[in-house]
Amino acid sequence: MQRIYNSIQAKDNLGEIIEFINLLQQKNSYTKTPINIILLKGQVGMGKSHLVHEYCKYKGIMSSSPTFAFLHEYGNEIFHYDLYLKNDEYAMIRLYESLANKGLHFVEWGSQELYLQLQRMGFSCVLLEILPAHDTNMRAYNFLV
Repeated sequence: MQRIYNSIQAKDNLGEIIEFINLLQQKNSYTKTPINIILLKGQVGMGKSHLVHEYCKYKGIMSSSPTFAFLHEYGNEIFHYDLYLKNDEYAMIRLYESLANKGLHFVEWGSQELYLQLQRMGFSCVLLEILPAHDTNMRAYNFLV
């Protein structure tokens, strides 16, 4: 996998990351096709759900955390999945079926393996790795394809 974009941002100021996600959804110079699936990878507390909430707020859509639920759908255009402890065969079939819906899909607890599987299935996706930075209020955001 190669990194197409890297940014270190305060976890409460995600404007640059949101702008890059918007750019990826259009024809762009970073990926072969527009991206509509963002796989979110990061430890507990890195801000995966927070990023989705901030994206929804930017779009003027109310959101909530999908924790303990498989999927939350916001405004028929944003889909927010939580795969934590839900990676059995049934959940994965449900995920693959749902990803065919038009809209932007955020998948928490994404992985390189899931990225490769989705690529083989013909989906356009990117893996967004969120890592702690030197300051506890900062995060490194690595977009990988």
